[in-house]
Amino acid sequence: MPNAKKNLCYSYANCPEEIKNLLREIVENFRKIFTRENLIGVYLHGSLAMGCFSPDKSDIDLIIVVKHPLSDKEKEALAKLCLSYSKQIGGKGLEMSVILEKNAKNPVYSMPYEFHFSESWREKFESGIVGPFPSVDPDLPAHLRVIYERGVVLYGKFIREVFGKVPDGVYFKALLYDLEDVPELLVKHPSYYILNLCRTLGFLKTGKVMSKREGGEWYIQNEHPFSHLVRKALKCSFTKVEVDFKREKLEEFAEFMLKEIDKEKRKRFGE
Repeated sequence: MPNAKKNLCYSYANCPEEIKNLLREIVENFRKIFTRENLIGVYLHGSLAMGCFSPDKSDIDLIIVVKHPLSDKEKEALAKLCLSYSKQIGGKGLEMSVILEKNAKNPVYSMPYEFHFSESWREKFESGIVGPFPSVDPDLPAHLRVIYERGVVLYGKFIREVFGKVPDGVYFKALLYDLEDVPELLVKHPSYYILNLCRTLGFLKTGKVMSKREGGEWYIQNEHPFSHLVRKALKCSFTKVEVDFKREKLEEFAEFMLKEIDKEKRKRFGE
């Protein structure tokens, strides 16, 4: 999205018109792939739905809900569209999954899905290989909880008509899945995992579904240890400022946060 203003955070409601126009175009082309009877809806989640979309650094997150399983022809058509539009979006591109209506209504951990695209699949799709996909995705319940509480309907039925509420325990389990191997990954992608740890702890303490930015801001307001590190992560994630993180401090933060998360998990879920 070369003409969008840079390094400002947007929600769908206040994002530049070119972003909305691109989403309208994407949705219209998705609609051409499916029969009217099969397509239940297209739903926005992630940073653009939650008010912290940065054109340079964010992706656009979509969930498509269908009534019946996809054919190979539909998957191939989706792959071509995703490859094209992900480049146009810029930043981290497009991330999109297709799920069945019956699964949207009854969300469980490690949900089955029909199709998935993110930039990590680009090389495979460009070589003409669309799938096979893993049978389940442990991340999906987290996305569906965001849609249920804060998602945006781009096309189709109202959210509460389509999606069941992901239980707190399942949502937390999906958040925790994204934190596997966090001590090592924190060094490679510090801002992402610092803020992910914050929003996970924030959920356990407040019950609120937060974006990464909201999680970081909540932590600074309510917790004292390592607040300087969280401020640096917010600055790095949502401005052009380059920030250096010391490995020793990252490791200390990870150890502290994982202990806090485990403590709060036991309080909330009795595990």
